[in-house]
Amino acid sequence: MKIRKFCASSAAILMAVVFGMSGQAASASSLTSETTVGVTTVAATQGQVTALVAAAEYRPYTSANFRYNLIQRTGYDPGSRCQMHHTMPQIYNEYFGPKGILIHDPSFGLWWVSTAGVANNHSDLSAAYNRDWKRWIDQNPNATKVTVLQFNAAIKSVYAGFYSC
Repeated sequence: MKIRKFCASSAAILMAVVFGMSGQAASASSLTSETTVGVTTVAATQGQVTALVAAAEYRPYTSANFRYNLIQRTGYDPGSRCQMHHTMPQIYNEYFGPKGILIHDPSFGLWWVSTAGVANNHSDLSAAYNRDWKRWIDQNPNATKVTVLQFNAAIKSVYAGFYSC
């Protein structure tokens, strides 16, 4: 049995719920095949399930590699239906970089629907998203890395309903 890749945190939740796993291994006599979940592989033989965590194969964190790395992180290639979205806008990289934030790190990326005519697609909302960041940056020019990451989480939750890929 093979399960399509998805993020490692989802894999951890799935294993905890389905397999009752809270550590690195658990017993599950009903499983007899190998299952791949995100970057976590669950192999079951003779009733024993072992979780092995493998590192994703990322390219250097650059704009040119962002889509490839986001596919690696999410285990999903939406094709042209969705655009990769930097949760920290590239136009403000001069603000993020000195704080030690690599905006091309795929953990700062999401898929956003790009299909023309679909409400709230990437093209429709990216300008508003960038304005929200600009307003915050103007009000917080000396923010710490931790504060920036907190705002990143907050703004992602505001727009979460639009990341529909």
